[in-house]
Amino acid sequence: MGLHSGYDRLFTALEQKLNNSISLHRYEHERYGYFHLKLLKYLDRRVKSTPQHSLTSTGAEWKAFLKMLTQRPQLLHLGYVENHYAVLRKLKKYTRTRYVATLHQPAGWWRLRLRPSLTRSILYNLDALIVLSRKDVGYFEQFLPGKVHFIPHGVDTVFFRPEKKEVNKAFRCVFSGQWLRDVETLILVVERVVRLKPTIQFDIIYPMRHRLEGPLLRLARHEQVHWHSSLSDEDLRDVYQRADVLLLPLIDCTANNALLEAMSCGLAVVTTDIGGMRDYVDDTFADLCPPEAVEQLAQCILALAQDPAACARRGEGARAFAEQNLSWEVVANRVLNLYNEVLQNNM
Repeated sequence: MGLHSGYDRLFTALEQKLNNSISLHRYEHERYGYFHLKLLKYLDRRVKSTPQHSLTSTGAEWKAFLKMLTQRPQLLHLGYVENHYAVLRKLKKYTRTRYVATLHQPAGWWRLRLRPSLTRSILYNLDALIVLSRKDVGYFEQFLPGKVHFIPHGVDTVFFRPEKKEVNKAFRCVFSGQWLRDVETLILVVERVVRLKPTIQFDIIYPMRHRLEGPLLRLARHEQVHWHSSLSDEDLRDVYQRADVLLLPLIDCTANNALLEAMSCGLAVVTTDIGGMRDYVDDTFADLCPPEAVEQLAQCILALAQDPAACARRGEGARAFAEQNLSWEVVANRVLNLYNEVLQNNM
C-alpha cells in the first residue's frame, strides 16, 4: 500500500524488536519457472480458500513453508489470512511452528462469501487469530474458541503528522478509499453541503479506473470537488495535511487506513457509526452518525466549518488518540505479548 501505509508496517516495527525474524512477501506479478509453476498449480487445485487467494498467494505460502523447514521458526504470523492461508494450513502438520494470523475483512464479508463450514476449515488449526475490531470477536470465536484476540490496526504517526495550516484558507474535507465506502451517501452529503455553503472544498482520493463505474459523475459537476489518485506517500500526506475534516461514510469496516492516517495528521472525523469504528475513535474528536444519515453527516460538516477553533481542537484530540493508542510501537508491543502467550501455551 506504500512505504508508510498498510498492515505490513507492523512487521517493520516487529523486526526492530526481534533479533531473529524474517518477512516474506507476495508479489502479484512474480514469474515462476516451468516446473515451479506446475507445482504451484497442483497445490492450488488441492486446497479450498477465500476469494482473495491467488496463485501468487500459493507461491508465497510455498516459499514460507520451505523457509520453515530450513529455519525451524517457533512462530509464523500470516499478515492477511484471507490471502495466505490455504496451502500452509494443509502443511502445518509437517512443522512444529505455531501459527498466528490477522483477519482484515468484517464478519459480514465472511458470511456473504463463505459457508460457515468453509470458514471453520480455513481457520480451525490456527493457534491465535487477530481481529481488527472487537465486534468481530464473537463471530470468529465459534470457529476458534478462546483463540480470537482484538489488537487494533496501527498507523505511522511519525510520517503521518499534522502540518501548520494556512490562515484564512478555504475549509476542506477529504474522503479517501474505495473498499466498503458508502459512495451514494457521500454524493448526497457533498451535494447538500455545497448547496448550503459553496465555499467548502472536497478532496476525493479515489482510483481513476473506478471513477466511471458508478454515480461519481454527479460529483464531477461541482467545481468544489477535487480529484486525486496514484499518489505518492508524501502527496497523500499533503492532501490530509491541507484538510480540516475527514468525511468517511461507510457500509462496514474493521480498521480503516484512511481513518487512521487522517487522525494521525490531526483531522477531525465525521463518519458512520458502524463495524469497528468505535474501537478507533471517540466522541471528543469524531462525529459518529447512523448509516446513510445524509442530513446528519452534512450538518456535522457545516457545524465544524462554522467553528474552526472547535474543529482544530478535535483534530488535536484525534492526533493525541492516534499517538497514545495506535502507533505501530504500541500495536507491535501488544502483538509481541500475544506471541509470548501462544508460545507459552504450547510449550
